[in-house]
Amino acid sequence: MISLSISVDSPSNLPRSPALEVIRYEELLRGIVEFQDGIPSDMVRFSRLQVPRLPSADKHTEPDVHEDFLAINRVLAPWYATHGITRLALLFHTHRYMHHIVLLHSVYFGLVDVIRYLFDKGLFFMTHYPHVDLAAFNNQLRLLPFLNHVGCRGTSKAIDAAAQRGHLEVIQWLGENRLDGASELALVGAAANNHLDVVLFLHENRRDGSTTAAMDLAASRGHLDMVEWLHVNRIEGCTTVALDDAAKNGHLDVVEWLHSTRTEGGTVNAINQAAAHGFLEVVQFLHEHRSEGCTTSAVDGAAANGHLEVVAWLLDHRTEGGTIHAMDGAAGNGHLKVVQWLHANPSDYGCTTKAMDVAAANGHLDVVQWLHLNREEGCTTQAMDGAATHGFLEVVQYLHTYRSEGCTTQAMTGAARYGFLEVVHLLSTTRSEGCTTRAMDMAATYGHLSVVTYLHAHRYEGCTTDAMDGAVENGFLEVVQWLCANRSEMCTGRAMFWALEHDHRRMAMWLKSHNVPVWTSEQTHSFRMVLRCRR
Repeated sequence: MISLSISVDSPSNLPRSPALEVIRYEELLRGIVEFQDGIPSDMVRFSRLQVPRLPSADKHTEPDVHEDFLAINRVLAPWYATHGITRLALLFHTHRYMHHIVLLHSVYFGLVDVIRYLFDKGLFFMTHYPHVDLAAFNNQLRLLPFLNHVGCRGTSKAIDAAAQRGHLEVIQWLGENRLDGASELALVGAAANNHLDVVLFLHENRRDGSTTAAMDLAASRGHLDMVEWLHVNRIEGCTTVALDDAAKNGHLDVVEWLHSTRTEGGTVNAINQAAAHGFLEVVQFLHEHRSEGCTTSAVDGAAANGHLEVVAWLLDHRTEGGTIHAMDGAAGNGHLKVVQWLHANPSDYGCTTKAMDVAAANGHLDVVQWLHLNREEGCTTQAMDGAATHGFLEVVQYLHTYRSEGCTTQAMTGAARYGFLEVVHLLSTTRSEGCTTRAMDMAATYGHLSVVTYLHAHRYEGCTTDAMDGAVENGFLEVVQWLCANRSEMCTGRAMFWALEHDHRRMAMWLKSHNVPVWTSEQTHSFRMVLRCRR
């Protein structure tokens, strides 16, 4: 970064020249500096910002949308605090995609100064997403009159989104000042999120309708007051989803009310899901008062999630029983007591090799040991492969010592990819399966230099150009330097592309100084097209 705070009081004996005259004028010098390669230091932070996800019409909660905007705000807010809007033009010149992000961010958070700047520059309408909808989603009531005055577009999503999030004043303003209307999703979203004041307003003042999803969703989330109100005041009713999902989520009071007041009933999913989530009281109520019953999924799900009391009760009071999935699931999730109980039960449903395979991959050594000593199903190479990939050294050691299935090259490759050097060492010194070039490629790509150096010193497989290409892409300069000094594979022209694409400036300078290959403009253009298609 060139400092512009230079002294222009040159000694009188220096010859005057056009160059010296230029640097006397700070604005002219700034203009010249802008033609340099690189990105202004205060704008590097924006290189990895992405356009946020935007509200859609068919979702009743949108936490991801708000989280995306908060992530952008964590970068933009301190930048605005330092520079205000003075550097927006340069920001848009440096990162052309930032115009769209800044526009959406300003509407979402109601940043009037930024909005006026964009409007004055003729940039405010350069987005396909309706401004009014986005402002309504985040309760920007004070911004709506301006958006309406300048002719911003809105749709029925505006009231729908405001209702979903409980913004009653926004709904009222939109109804009085806009003609975009709303849809049945407004009342559905408000009911799903328990905004009774919004539901009352929509019911009394609008005719947009609703669907059975309103009561279904309110029931599934345990909003009994909302369910009762909808039952008394609306005609849409509900479906079997209401009771099924209320049971699944353990809302016994809602289940009892639906059973005694509504006629839709439920399905086998009610007990199945309540059992899987460990809600014994709900299971017992449904067993005693409903006729839908359940399937073997009830025992299987309860066992897999470690709910031994539910498993025992179901086998004592129901006839459906379970399957091999019960012990497989319990073992994979580390529920040893459930595994032991199922094994001792007279109606032992058995298991498969998946029990030990998944238990090993998830690091449940006690389960692996017990299965080895007490069951005959055994395991497959997936057991050691999975344990190695996830870094469970003791499990790998146990399987190596007591089992004969062994592993595949995926074991060392997986351990190398995640940087588990001790596991790599154990496999290399005690097993014969070995690895492939992918082991070092992956270790380098994800910055595990200790694994790279170990594989180089103790293995013969080596690597490919993917090793350095991957390390460059992810910004691991130390790994790149080591590979350059100790390996012969080097990288491809894609490496420089990745360094520039991800703004790894030190990396790009180092690559340039070491004469790495550079793609032609045609190759770079083709690769960009491939990336866009993948996105």
